[in-house]
Amino acid sequence: MFGWINDCCESLVVTKFGIEKWHEIKELAGCKVEDGGFIRHQYYRDESSVNLVVAISKVLGISVAAVLETFGQYFYEFTREAGYGNMLSCQGSNLNLWLSNLNALHDHLQDTLPRGRFPEFWCEDDLEVKESLLLHYFSERGSLFVPFVVGLVKEIA
Repeated sequence: MFGWINDCCESLVVTKFGIEKWHEIKELAGCKVEDGGFIRHQYYRDESSVNLVVAISKVLGISVAAVLETFGQYFYEFTREAGYGNMLSCQGSNLNLWLSNLNALHDHLQDTLPRGRFPEFWCEDDLEVKESLLLHYFSERGSLFVPFVVGLVKEIA
């Protein structure tokens, strides 16, 4: 995964729980990167990100799923504050359009981040529940980051 993910993890923990908790999490995760040292466009092994999420879960005493969902909610604002607000706003004027355009955003990122393994999304109307969408998510990483997607969708909605 790219440093964006680990950098966002660090920002979330430091902002919400303080630098001391972040140091405890880094130690448990075996993370040797200096504070504020994740390079966003550098590729890090998936294991390093997973280790951070598991350590956050253990240190804070919450489930991995809860960590990932909170992380998904935080990620949207994190990327907006990093200068990508206009691009994110152009994704669509409603949730369906926004999610439907997410693959195009990932395709664009793939050009600049060729090692990226971005997930794919597609939406369809839920014929059984009025005014609802069915969101389909596919990732080479399997279902590991589904709670992240749930948090992200909640934030976007």
